[in-house]
Amino acid sequence: MNIVCPLSEISVIAEMQETDDVLFVSYFTQYTGKIKIEYTAVEPVRSLNSKQKTALAGIARHHTLENLTIFTISKEILLKLDSLPVPKEFKEQAKLFLKHIYETGGSKYKSQQFASSRDSPLAYVPKAEFDSIMEFLKDHSWIKYDLTRTSGGYIYQNLLLTKEGIAEVEKEKPQMPMFGLVSQEITSGNAEVDAKINHARKLFFGENSKEIEKRSACEELCHILEPLRDNLKKIFSGDTETFFNLVNTFDVRHNKITTKQIEHEEQLEWIFYSLLNTINTYVKIKHKTKA
Repeated sequence: MNIVCPLSEISVIAEMQETDDVLFVSYFTQYTGKIKIEYTAVEPVRSLNSKQKTALAGIARHHTLENLTIFTISKEILLKLDSLPVPKEFKEQAKLFLKHIYETGGSKYKSQQFASSRDSPLAYVPKAEFDSIMEFLKDHSWIKYDLTRTSGGYIYQNLLLTKEGIAEVEKEKPQMPMFGLVSQEITSGNAEVDAKINHARKLFFGENSKEIEKRSACEELCHILEPLRDNLKKIFSGDTETFFNLVNTFDVRHNKITTKQIEHEEQLEWIFYSLLNTINTYVKIKHKTKA
């Protein structure tokens, strides 16, 4: 069927799919990558503001680039737009896009081309803000490019990372994967599990998050992982008891004399990231191997 993509306003041929008596449309555009939208959510998506649309398009585009499961926009997703794990601050968006350039050939001085009308979702920003990000990166001498103006917007041709740009990404590399882990959407295929993961992240990274909230976030992730012990053994091809014993050694879930007391919030950070990364890796490999 022919529809107009509510995120890009591009006419596309979409495929109709039915899952559990719910109709979805799925299609591909260069702007969004592969995407799937609940049919009754198409018009509500169309009425969103530009930042909300670009955030959704950005998640879908990155899912496609990373060969993750197709990002699905449902009515439930629309109810939690403000909590979507996407970068919201300008510098975060700019640094994330710089990292994207680096990872797609920039580290080897590969010349690339970007168009503001097509590629702004890569930075999770609308077209006008994408141009500001490009100017910001160039002003810092991190990239260089030839600029062409068209009726549809700017085209950044022959774009290269500079030595300073490569150094900037590599300086941030130890922290940036952690940012990616926190910001990327983890889609397990189970809406209840996904809601628990997002709730745990909001607890842990909340503006007023204290030790009690961080501990609760770790506990919630523990509850998600516990039923997956047998599946984790299959996917990681090893004995995962060591991992669970390590978590249980600390007093996240167990209040026993034998557990070690958590004296510093940094210990909770280590536990939280370990749990979240295990879930994220499990979901990615599960989707890839259909285990």
